Amino acid sequence: MNGKRSGVLVAAIWVILIWVLFVVHQQKPFIQEGHTIDFARSLLAVLAVFLVSTSLGLRILGSGRGATGMLPACAVGLALLGLGTLALGALGAIRPYIIWILLAVLAGVSYRQITFMLRRLVSATIPDFGVLETTVTIVMIAATIVCLINCLAPLTANDALVYHLNIPRIYASSGELFRLPHNVYANMPHNGEMLYTLVYSVAGETGARVFYLFLIIGAAGAVYGLARRFVERRPALFAASIFFVQPLILDHRTVCNIDVVLAFFYVTAAVIALDMWKRGMGMRRLVPLAVLAGFMLGVKYTAIVPCLGLILILLAGRPKRAGFRALVATILIALVVFVPWIIKNEGFMGNPFYPLMETTFDGQNWDTVQGSQLIGWQRGMGMGRGVTDYLLLPLNISTRGKPGLNYSRFDGTMTPILLMLVPLALLSRRRRTTVLIVMAAIGFVFWAVTSQQLRFLIPSIALLAVLAGVGLSNLSNRVGSKAFGAVLILIILIEISTLFVSDQYRRPFLSSSFADRLPVVTGLETRKAYLERSIQSFTMYDYINRTLPEHERIFMIWENRGYYLERPYFADSFFEASALMRIVSRSGDAEALKHRIRGAGYSYVVVNGLLGEVFSRRYPPEDVAVLDDLIENHLKPLHTTNRLTLYSIE
Repeated sequence: MNGKRSGVLVAAIWVILIWVLFVVHQQKPFIQEGHTIDFARSLLAVLAVFLVSTSLGLRILGSGRGATGMLPACAVGLALLGLGTLALGALGAIRPYIIWILLAVLAGVSYRQITFMLRRLVSATIPDFGVLETTVTIVMIAATIVCLINCLAPLTANDALVYHLNIPRIYASSGELFRLPHNVYANMPHNGEMLYTLVYSVAGETGARVFYLFLIIGAAGAVYGLARRFVERRPALFAASIFFVQPLILDHRTVCNIDVVLAFFYVTAAVIALDMWKRGMGMRRLVPLAVLAGFMLGVKYTAIVPCLGLILILLAGRPKRAGFRALVATILIALVVFVPWIIKNEGFMGNPFYPLMETTFDGQNWDTVQGSQLIGWQRGMGMGRGVTDYLLLPLNISTRGKPGLNYSRFDGTMTPILLMLVPLALLSRRRRTTVLIVMAAIGFVFWAVTSQQLRFLIPSIALLAVLAGVGLSNLSNRVGSKAFGAVLILIILIEISTLFVSDQYRRPFLSSSFADRLPVVTGLETRKAYLERSIQSFTMYDYINRTLPEHERIFMIWENRGYYLERPYFADSFFEASALMRIVSRSGDAEALKHRIRGAGYSYVVVNGLLGEVFSRRYPPEDVAVLDDLIENHLKPLHTTNRLTLYSIE
């Protein structure tokens, strides 16, 4: 498509957008004026972060290969910004004006790259798409709309309420790496949360959610870019769409999680590593690759698997001697990038690898009992650990997975399209395809033998989507064009049919769970009303925020979603409340437990009776009896709502 037709299309989209906004405004204000300004400010701030990060990455890597070449540059720049935010947190300097100054300085340093990107954007043309490419594009646009609605709605995802966005909220409000000794996740490496902290500081919660949407789009674009290193445009586009329409990506419960963050950095790093096969192992690309590896290690400990994948690419791509030198250099630089988290954990918790290796290091608020409970819980996920279960695992996660904290069914499902097409990638005999297959296999096996919670597999699913594109290309090379077109149409129809057959797709696209968020996004429902019906504990938090003095500390029992609580509080890291029950067990009786809570500075207690009924069954009756005695005989009830009760300590 030439530039003139491209301009006409952009103009048409702009006219339609203005018309839609006008119509909705005539019915009822689309979004209240304050919310409109907040969204516009947040969007501009997120665009500024991505613009600066991409320009910074381009300055380091050099000009990219179109839009897909800019994504690795963006990843490098974001990694540096995340590390910079970590440094600001250590200095107690996480302030909006400091971050804006930093972004402005980096923009000035990279102004040539910014003008280069803007020229590329202005001169960009839309490629000529056939019917099949257009259909796939429409599917991705529909997926984008679903993700947009998810990200525009107020935050309700449990993991984000506990730590993924709660930690950045606390860091941004305090301006430093605020010590959270009872939150296990705050004392693991969390570079992903540092990126959210960066955006939260300048754009608030809305900005963090929009940032997550951009990362989803970026991860899908990175899948396309990686696939283009293997196949032509059509199967590469199909690979990106397969990743984009994964039920886990469309699930609003994953908003602001870090698995998509890890997938984005993994795939872009793989693109850089593969390009080094042709461009050589020069330091200009080796150092950024090592920085990405170290940054991924700082996202979560399990990123050791993606790092092994990058090592595999380096060793397979060059002669043994050159590959070994590159490997050593990459490992050393990656470890240097990871070292700040070791220092932070040692200083905060007394264990550089907290909460791992608890028998070696005398860390705080963690012991072998809690470690064993966590491992047992993680390994309890899935549909079995026998030989037959492992062999059936790809089929089971594609056909029998279920979301909604249904851990016996992986808490999610994977599109069956992957199972249909990935085996066809085995027909390829190219070395780089073999490397990609081994990378995906390593990730899948690691996931299978550890925690079979499906969202942890998202980085490997990105690689599997690329392999699906390779399989589709292999199929096109072995059949005629008409037969291939028929097969592709059949696959697209199968994908669309899942909207009506599978609840995993019907939920985000067609069912009430998607429509449930539309009123608050379009302004037909207030934020408060939406949160009151979406989060059990919100009404209680709202009451506390309005009635209790700001300095009062809250001790929470059987509840840990503290994002909307504007008071200092203690809460367990896990819904299962293992840390809470260790405190109960060590106290011995209710009187000692009361004095322990009071002595730690807590004047009030919140108890979630509903979750208590569910999770208390996991623990010895004598410990549960101590907790019940505390609640019934040593606390004074003040307010009850939605089966949560606020008590004062007598």
